[in-house]
Amino acid sequence: MSEREKLYIEAKYAEIVTGNFETARKTYDLWISIYPRDALPLMGLGVIYAFFGDYDKDLAVLQEALKLNP
Repeated sequence: MSEREKLYIEAKYAEIVTGNFETARKTYDLWISIYPRDALPLMGLGVIYAFFGDYDKDLAVLQEALKLNP
């Protein structure tokens, strides 16, 4: 299993199974730092920001994701 796949599973598990959004956010941040041209963690991070009502951050990360993967 690749590092990217491990990060995906860890983030989704924290987000969906345990509901630990802070762990999911940290995993997405790590994923972004390792794979800065990957739009998938930006989209996941956007979902978390929207869930907490932080729409400015949500908009910023989703716009960045669209730039990477139009």
